[in-house]
Amino acid sequence: MTNTSAIVETFLTQMGEQATVLVNRIAELDTEKATLQGELTKINHALAVWNGKETPDGKSAPGTRKKMSEAGRANIAAALQARSARLRAEKEAAGGKDAEAVAVPSAAEEKQSEPVQEATPTPKSTPAKKAAAKGGKADA
Repeated sequence: MTNTSAIVETFLTQMGEQATVLVNRIAELDTEKATLQGELTKINHALAVWNGKETPDGKSAPGTRKKMSEAGRANIAAALQARSARLRAEKEAAGGKDAEAVAVPSAAEEKQSEPVQEATPTPKSTPAKKAAAKGGKADA
């Protein structure tokens, strides 16, 4: 038994050492990948400037905006149809009224629900009030 356990221990030690070497190599490769991606980005930018697709500050050159692809248009159309269907379902659930109208009653509905107040007559101005407003004395 001791011979088997020594073999297993040796095997595990060697595997652990190999695993450590592999982890270190992966870290080196990740660093190298990031460096190469940065260089590739710079090269692509230089090519875009050379071809007139970008300005040196990284913005799209005038007149070079890409048109939306058919897939992009289809995605937008599908999203609008889904939203329309959702709003239609909410409207039906609200009894045929718009969902917004259910949440916030319109001004006409609010006026109908408020009790009508009697108009109070305004007192007519007298000559004394008119004179006081002008700063003079009233004729009696």
